Amino acid sequence: MAYISQRGAYWRAEIRRRGYKPVYRTFDTKQQAQQWARRVESEMDSRAYVDRTEAERTTLRQALERYRREIVPEKRHPYQENRRIQRWIDNDLSHRTLANLRGADFAKYQDERRAAGQPGAQKTPFGSNFRSSATFSKSPARNGAWKR
Repeated sequence: MAYISQRGAYWRAEIRRRGYKPVYRTFDTKQQAQQWARRVESEMDSRAYVDRTEAERTTLRQALERYRREIVPEKRHPYQENRRIQRWIDNDLSHRTLANLRGADFAKYQDERRAAGQPGAQKTPFGSNFRSSATFSKSPARNGAWKR
């Protein structure tokens, strides 16, 4: 059962369930808090709940910069990888959170690059991970990653 309380002008929903870490969220109205709590509890009951807070907080830019800092230096040819990452960081998609990105967004980006005739646009944006067009689904996976 969710615990909903008023804190100042806002409503706070708190869900504590065995097997899950506590989940908290703040809303403008009590009704929004109740709806969110029902949805999350329903997902927990059906064992479909995945905590999305990290994906909602992290932008594509932050993820790419972390990848550049931690993984790229170990690569054999980091220069090419750094250029590819910089191209993504310069794109408008880099300002969106991972939870809000869809496969269709990446397909649109790829189509724009092809239309502009940019080199390497025939390749998929992230290399062999996205070879099949089925990868570009219209909804993200529950954890903010992309469905295959």
